[in-house]
Amino acid sequence: MIRGRPSAFVRARVCAARRAVIYCRMESRSHFIRGKRRMDVCMKNTRRVLLCALCALALGMNTSRAVADTRLYVFQAGAPPAELSATANAVAPEETLISLTFAGDCTLGGETSSQASKHSFRSRVRENGMAYPFAGLKALFAADDFTIVNLEGVLSDSAEDKVKKQYNFIGEPAYTAVLTEGSVECVNLANNHSGDYGSRGRADTVNALNAAGVGWFDEDTLCVLEKDGVRVGLTATLFTLGAEKREKLDRQMEILRELGCAAIVHTMHAGEEYAPTAGAGQKKIAEAAVALGASLVVGHHPHVAQGAEVTEGVPVVYSLGNCCFGGNFNPRDYDAVLLGAELRFREGALSELTWTLHPISQSADRRRNSFQPVLLSGGEAGRVMKKIQEASPKRLEPYVEGLGARQETIRYEGQEE
Repeated sequence: MIRGRPSAFVRARVCAARRAVIYCRMESRSHFIRGKRRMDVCMKNTRRVLLCALCALALGMNTSRAVADTRLYVFQAGAPPAELSATANAVAPEETLISLTFAGDCTLGGETSSQASKHSFRSRVRENGMAYPFAGLKALFAADDFTIVNLEGVLSDSAEDKVKKQYNFIGEPAYTAVLTEGSVECVNLANNHSGDYGSRGRADTVNALNAAGVGWFDEDTLCVLEKDGVRVGLTATLFTLGAEKREKLDRQMEILRELGCAAIVHTMHAGEEYAPTAGAGQKKIAEAAVALGASLVVGHHPHVAQGAEVTEGVPVVYSLGNCCFGGNFNPRDYDAVLLGAELRFREGALSELTWTLHPISQSADRRRNSFQPVLLSGGEAGRVMKKIQEASPKRLEPYVEGLGARQETIRYEGQEE
């Protein structure tokens, strides 16, 4: 499955302007509403082009080549799209910057028993519209090339095949509009709630995502993000990475490299829920992914933000915490974090990676979950970063107002600084 969209992104020279726009939360930020689209087409908000370009012009920056060609490919490891295979060795542009944003657990819906409540996710969306859940993060999501979240739950009109377990999360297939209006391009389905309503519920979820033009991936399905011919692969692990699963992941990464991916991001849905620090299992997965060739490792599942570190030159963020979590009316911990990653490629090879932590609250209202996460600033952002630092083995760069907690850029051998 191939999804392409013309998008606009003012390259590295306007990053500072873009971040300033995000954190100032300008009233002019975009509110693009996506209608019905072909399965293979995913449009990014074109109004952000004007916003970024105006910022760049105001700073006297060159906005040439502001328009980028971005695409998403979703496929089983053994059956890559012919277009990817045919262009795997295409000549890459001299320099390309791909910007990614990762968010943690997102449940668009909740338990069927609670959805009639006036405080439920469903009631909030019915009252405020599909753009409501990600309105507080939209400016950040719209400014990148791809936003990836962990979609924790089923999107289906049928609750007949409910699996017997403690919590079962389900929402309407129409909630894909929450993703598209929030500028989310891709979701991870390698989690413990994508099968809450059996194979039928999972199939309905995949069909809804496909129809909306939203990319997805799991332990068996790969996703390739492409911008101007430069490719980044996405892989996933659920809970553990034993010998058999490690062998499969090794083969998946090999396939992605054969298809021209210059970087691979591995996501892991693992760890102990509400544990403040990463456990041995999470570290084992991260170490294995790094050894197999991942350029970045991103985690979720514990429902809280955990520590981060650089392992063998690879950033590892063990848990982002919740983002828009419809499964809990009053979460134990509202603190969470987003991960921004800027990957710079020169002649098709990864030359630099800059990663930034953006503290958030999963609700604008701390008395009850509003299901509308917001960026934090000032002392609150610093407080969340202090928690993440305490859970990290080495020093992290602190939060800076208007920029986030921007970590030291990683430069790769053989590439000019």
